[in-house]
Amino acid sequence: MKKRFMTVALAALCLCTAALSGCSDEEASEEIQVPILEEGDISFETVSAEIGTISETYTLDGSYENPYLVTVSSSVSGKVQSMSMENGASVEEGDVLMTITSDEIDQEIEEQQIRLDSAQQTYNTLASTADITSAELESAKIDIEIEQNEMDRLEAIKDSYSIKATASGKISLETGYEDTFAVGKNVNDGQYICTISPDGGNVLCARTNTSEALTDVNFGTTATVTNLNSEVGSGTVSDIIYKENGDYSNYCYVIDLKDDADLSYYDNLKVTLTAYTKENVVLVPTDAIRTISDESYVDVLIDGVKVQTAVETGIVGDSQTEIVSGLTGEEEIITG
Repeated sequence: MKKRFMTVALAALCLCTAALSGCSDEEASEEIQVPILEEGDISFETVSAEIGTISETYTLDGSYENPYLVTVSSSVSGKVQSMSMENGASVEEGDVLMTITSDEIDQEIEEQQIRLDSAQQTYNTLASTADITSAELESAKIDIEIEQNEMDRLEAIKDSYSIKATASGKISLETGYEDTFAVGKNVNDGQYICTISPDGGNVLCARTNTSEALTDVNFGTTATVTNLNSEVGSGTVSDIIYKENGDYSNYCYVIDLKDDADLSYYDNLKVTLTAYTKENVVLVPTDAIRTISDESYVDVLIDGVKVQTAVETGIVGDSQTEIVSGLTGEEEIITG
């Protein structure tokens, strides 16, 4: 605001009578200044909305690792009967790493074998009898099938007591685990056995910190790799791996770098994945958008007047946001 001052003569404000005010001729000639407000021009900082291109991107931490690591755990409880694991040894998928014995399941199989043998013996006896009817023989045959099905079920359970490699690669055992799995030691259901590292070595992996996949990021999605805000490589997504780990479950996006570049010597790698790009859209600075009761607004300068304008937003970039509706791209947007 600008100020101007109005000068008022004291002679006009007081009665110069010696009896009432004591005003003298000298006092009557003094002046006072009274400030009066005068409104000046209001200025705004503005930027023009523009028509341009914007991309939906995600930036994740990047690291070199083997995302194909497989953790082998026991699905049963019992005692170690045999163990054929050695740290660093190569195995093929399906190889038996450990066998576990269970007195309970062994007893059930032994008893079921007696029942199966009895059913078979009964059938053989009936089959050798001259006056046996076909119905009786068929019934005995069904008894064998019933007992055999039960034996197959028990054998399948017994097979789960053989801990097998679920992938091909090299075995990694935590220090001291060789003694943990010595013959006769107890193993619990869900207990960690070992880790298998498939061949292929470490690759550049960009991991999420949640169990939700990134929207519109697929095989072939472009990736830009930076270190300390400087681009050091680029490539595409070649694999997407979900890592189940309870509350820490996440996705790994494996990056196939151009020219097979090796960026493992960099620290603090960042991988920016470009989900998709939109062209010829209205863009405004992100910090110019305000949200009130879940509604988005921008302030537009029209003929020197600030007008609050409702907008619908789309892609949010580093510094700009797409305006889906509400603006044409020719407006002056107030930023400050």
